[in-house]
Amino acid sequence: DEGLLSSSSTITSVSEDVWMGVDKGQPARGACTCTWLFKEDINPEYAVHLGLAIRCGVVGTVLTVAQVVDERITPLPYMPNVDITVPGNVAMLYIFTVKPFFGETLELAQSGVFGRFLSVLVSRTMVWLFPGETSTDAGFWSMAICGVVFVWGMLLFNFNMNTRKFAVASFAGHFMKFMNPDQRAVKGDPRQLVITSPMAMEIMGAVVGCSLAVLTTLFPRPLLSLTQAGKVAESLAIDLNDTWGGCVKFMCARSANDNIYDSVAKRLSCMSKKLAELRKSIDGAAFEVAVLPGRFTQKRLMLERLSELLRQGYDRLFFVWNSCEGEQFEHSHMEIMECLATELLDAIGKSSELLRRLVVMALDGRIDKQEAKELRQCMAEANAAHSVLTGAFAKARAGIRESCSVELAQEQCLCFHACARVGMIVTVAEEFLSHCTGGRLLEPPPSAHSWSPISAEMSLHHISFVIRNFITIQLGLLIGFFGHGHQLQHFNGGIAGTSALLLSKFTGSAVAISLRRLQALMIGSIFGQLLYAFLGHCNVFAYAALGSIVFVWIVVNMLSVFHVPQSALFSSLLAVFGTNAVGNRCGNTSAELSMHPIVNIWVAIALGMFVDLLATVLPLPASMQVRKSSAQAVAAMGELWHSLHCAVSSALDDEERRTRRHSMRFLTALQKTEDLSIEASLESRGHRLPWKTDLAASVLASLRKMWMVLSALEHTSSGGIEEGEKLEGFLEVVRLKEFQELRRVLLKDIDRVAKMMQIFSHETPVAQVRVGTDSRCLMSATRSEGKEYVSYSEDFSRQVSSLDRTLREQCFSVRGGPVESDPACMACVVLEGCRALDHELQALLHSIMRAE
Repeated sequence: DEGLLSSSSTITSVSEDVWMGVDKGQPARGACTCTWLFKEDINPEYAVHLGLAIRCGVVGTVLTVAQVVDERITPLPYMPNVDITVPGNVAMLYIFTVKPFFGETLELAQSGVFGRFLSVLVSRTMVWLFPGETSTDAGFWSMAICGVVFVWGMLLFNFNMNTRKFAVASFAGHFMKFMNPDQRAVKGDPRQLVITSPMAMEIMGAVVGCSLAVLTTLFPRPLLSLTQAGKVAESLAIDLNDTWGGCVKFMCARSANDNIYDSVAKRLSCMSKKLAELRKSIDGAAFEVAVLPGRFTQKRLMLERLSELLRQGYDRLFFVWNSCEGEQFEHSHMEIMECLATELLDAIGKSSELLRRLVVMALDGRIDKQEAKELRQCMAEANAAHSVLTGAFAKARAGIRESCSVELAQEQCLCFHACARVGMIVTVAEEFLSHCTGGRLLEPPPSAHSWSPISAEMSLHHISFVIRNFITIQLGLLIGFFGHGHQLQHFNGGIAGTSALLLSKFTGSAVAISLRRLQALMIGSIFGQLLYAFLGHCNVFAYAALGSIVFVWIVVNMLSVFHVPQSALFSSLLAVFGTNAVGNRCGNTSAELSMHPIVNIWVAIALGMFVDLLATVLPLPASMQVRKSSAQAVAAMGELWHSLHCAVSSALDDEERRTRRHSMRFLTALQKTEDLSIEASLESRGHRLPWKTDLAASVLASLRKMWMVLSALEHTSSGGIEEGEKLEGFLEVVRLKEFQELRRVLLKDIDRVAKMMQIFSHETPVAQVRVGTDSRCLMSATRSEGKEYVSYSEDFSRQVSSLDRTLREQCFSVRGGPVESDPACMACVVLEGCRALDHELQALLHSIMRAE
């Protein structure tokens, strides 16, 4: 048995070093040799993030110190600081804009410059329309109406969030200057105002700051989303090849191998995250392709098609492994696997080699003549291995009397998807050859970015975002206009500007996120003010000391932003407001200045919390309310169960002729629900029962597994074609009476388990209407639902037994042709999918019934 399985070494014969083209004997060109600092040999991702953080530290320190240096001693270009809190300086724009990759940074840069341009354009237009008229009632109210309309429009229309932040934050400072007659530079001649005001320099500062952010991701070594997508695709392909080999080894053994089991399960868990990262990297490359056309465009097209292949391969692999987990290793299993082991290993090995070549060609973005010749030869070998496996499978199945029995469903499922894997990879290879040789071109992917700043989509959730933030910013402008004594400055745009910089469509607990923001802003502002108070002197030693501390501050916080996503918000605010508080001309270290930014921050956060609290308690439509994280998590779970019900109904419906187009929408919503569940476990519960964290995690894990199984079933039904026609063999199977009964039972089971999700919403009015105010009544009702569900589970087992008899009687397995179009194999695959769905529902039922 060990000698038989040794041939699987061909699956992983290509090491990761060969994939990367790196010789361990020589350091890679451009690689850093400071291993003690970058730890590149331990965690390459950390090394990249630390290198980018150091770049940010160098540029951010230069920009910050340049604002502190006395211009009388060292002549520097004038960099205006429009307001104490609303920063118009280059350093803040720079730190806000820098992202890990060139594409993401370029997107934020163009949106940031566009926001500043809109602010200056509207401000200049207001000066032209109402020159020197704020002293009159008509001029005052005209200016106020213009300000209200501008803020409302920026929030209402679908501008990029960065555009909104920079536009409204900058406009708040200009607006207060216009409303304050004492700060008007020129009255009566608007053309002189344009020349003497800092508006033009503000646009120049935005261009410089955003341009430096873009250059930071390009030099000394470019950080491209396409490069990251290529690395993730390489890693995914290696994991897929190795895991397929592990599945075959597991099934060819005489008994379950725990080591292989643990290795495969671990790899499957890692691949799920890599798929999401690959999708994000390819989407982020849209701006890179726009400014770097040609070969980059070809590379992105090929990576896009490769990502679809890898995603479908992962879905099928997950389905196969889920089926293999239930293998009992009985005598019939050994009888058929002994006949297929060598052919299976050879087919997996040949397809793995072909997939490796496709990845290399996608990273190169082209295929030369020699590569095309080698690729065709590799395709021929894969097709030959597919034919050999098909013949061996037909021969082995013909020698077993009960080959149509559900007892051999796992074995037939393995062979089915192994053959389908070869066909998928060969199809993509043909598409690559046709694309690169002037034949049929690959279809460009749909754009993930809205290139138009305005969208007609206006959901209630977006309207809620607009109204809440509009009220918050207008209250900030109102308070800043009137002020109060020495505590709140008059004509102060800092409060509204801070509220604008904190704009976000975060869907978790409003109180929790506001408290975290308050902590970050207060710590950053106090740190910057203290640093400036001690080192804000006009001498070289103070400049050097201040620059050293600012460099360390930026590097530490930006490294946390890039490498620790959980603390990205907190760390970015620390970096931005810490450096902003330092950016004042040296010699102005009076204690009075340090109070106003802190007061502005506190008032802005308090206003946001107050408005969100009103949106929570007022009787608004459900889509416009600011609900607690727990309520949002419950609603999101309901939507996920509804999506699963619709997908199962469509996939197993013989009247539905086409499959849906697969996307990451469900998995994205699932990830969002997981984040909401974590937020719910951290929020203050008060009189309510604790959030059932473990049960919520079990529910979401089961939903993820069921969705992956369902996706593999849909790939099976259409032969792997997106939005394709269902195969006739698949329709022949699902028309069987037993499968229609299985579909009916599964849909009822999903509805009942979805109804039991009310166990999470025992404190909501909906739950009180249904089962009363006592949470124990709800628990009792939930367990009653569970007992009723058990009868449906028994019905499912009866239908499986009936299906086994039908397969034995009809025995339509003795047909020629490819394995992946054989009705008997198709029946086993569909049966394994239904079993997997039922298994997850039963496990979830027991978890709910055990919940306290």
